[in-house]
Amino acid sequence: MPGVFRPDRQRRWHQKTFSGCVKCKQRRVKCDEARPHCRKCGNLGIQCPGYKLPLTRLFEPKLLKHPECSREERIDYDFFVQTGSRIVAASQSTSLPFWTEWAPRLAESDPAVKHVLITLGSLVRLLKDELSNETVNKRCTLESPPSAIRNATLAMQHMSSAQGRATAAETSVVYCILLRELAIWTGRQTSSHEYVLDAYNFLHTKNAPGIDKTSKATILACMIDQLLAHAATCTDDFPPVNSGLLSNYQLVNGLERVSAISTWNDAFDGISSLLQAVFRATCPYILSTDTELGYILCTLKLFDDKLQSLRAQSGLACDFLHLQVHHSVAQIMFNTLSQRDEWIYDNYQSEFWSILEHIKRLLAAKCIMRSNSETSLQPSLGLIPPLFLIATKCRHLHVRQQAAHILHDLRRAERVWTSCMATTIARFVIEEEKPVSLVSNNADVTSGGPQPHRRIRLDEVVYSNEECRIVLAYTAFSEYGAEGEHCTASLPFAPHPSMKSNDETCSISRKVLRHCGYSGILLLTPRIECHCLGCE
Repeated sequence: MPGVFRPDRQRRWHQKTFSGCVKCKQRRVKCDEARPHCRKCGNLGIQCPGYKLPLTRLFEPKLLKHPECSREERIDYDFFVQTGSRIVAASQSTSLPFWTEWAPRLAESDPAVKHVLITLGSLVRLLKDELSNETVNKRCTLESPPSAIRNATLAMQHMSSAQGRATAAETSVVYCILLRELAIWTGRQTSSHEYVLDAYNFLHTKNAPGIDKTSKATILACMIDQLLAHAATCTDDFPPVNSGLLSNYQLVNGLERVSAISTWNDAFDGISSLLQAVFRATCPYILSTDTELGYILCTLKLFDDKLQSLRAQSGLACDFLHLQVHHSVAQIMFNTLSQRDEWIYDNYQSEFWSILEHIKRLLAAKCIMRSNSETSLQPSLGLIPPLFLIATKCRHLHVRQQAAHILHDLRRAERVWTSCMATTIARFVIEEEKPVSLVSNNADVTSGGPQPHRRIRLDEVVYSNEECRIVLAYTAFSEYGAEGEHCTASLPFAPHPSMKSNDETCSISRKVLRHCGYSGILLLTPRIECHCLGCE
């Protein structure tokens, strides 16, 4: 009726929800949110598709763009983004977001980052192509492609000009991480640790511009801490006295991730962190607290439980044997390294035998020692360290001779040395410790067999490519509890072409030697030909 006033209808207030089922959202009706399936869909006779909470984003992610570069550089860049980034990140678990997402995005606007990624892509692609080539020459080293050298030079120039301007601390940290990785892939291992220390200083400078409590800053902090823990494990005189870092900085870094192990990759990352913690906690000049030692001991037990659980779930014998070998080594070293007692290893004869049997099964199953064409870029802790440990610390003659024989037949290069170099040193120790009177080689491994007339502890190893000799500094103990005699020995040595060929005199890190060759995660353990003296 025209004379009647009708007020506008007002919808009754109700709370809006965004957690309804997918079908009700599409129909724009209120969902009763019953679990596991809403009743409104059931009343309509349709199958409820379930609930899927939306992912909240401040910005919609965009596809990575190609930096402006030549066709060859674009191929190297694409390879790094799609494949190489995960290969590079495999040696450091906390770096995956940086290499796969953040670094490629930075490359769109920062030419220095772009040229580093192109260089890494060129180097990794060359190595991967050579590994897939069945005719790869095992006697020669690979030469860096011209494009890699050119882009590395351009990256350094851009970084130098950027550092001359007012550069944000976050950018400086990124540059240090990139330079460290570049140093590793171009064979400059010594300078890589300096970049880590520089990154730490930039990250923790008071009132540093560009560093805040963002997710990026958290990723950077985790990466730097993990890199510092690795450098402190494998580098002599690190951290430097003037760095402001204590010797036990990040001593138990990464052990918290052991409790969350659910895959074989998680377990591999866990045993790597566990070995680092064991090596540093047992170092004589690092002050480790009872709390830290107890934490490591509990983590050793927890890792064994996780390992057995993974074996029961997946049954991958090769991965289990590989991790079991290094876990057994970690347990032995945790109980022996801090004692500085060569007689304490006699308590672990059966453990040495068990490790050796695991390695035999690994090699028999061709999990580690495959044909030359099947070598790939995969993270590994290597097999030289456990075999070298048995050959030099197990005093049962038959067991240690078997270990030395398998060590020589590995024909592998693992960063600081080759299997032939390790065998040369191990055979010297075995010969020096050989008992005066020998019994049958089939003696029970738990009985220990004939005892050596003295015990050898290796202190330092220096190898000279120019003189073709390995110089050993060691301490010989003739009686339990007596002072050792400091000795030196010079062994003939034929360097492998893959090692330094500029006639330098190089020394193996005292820390790495103390750990029987463990130097962190290896991405490549290439097959080599025997280069022992007298071998053709």
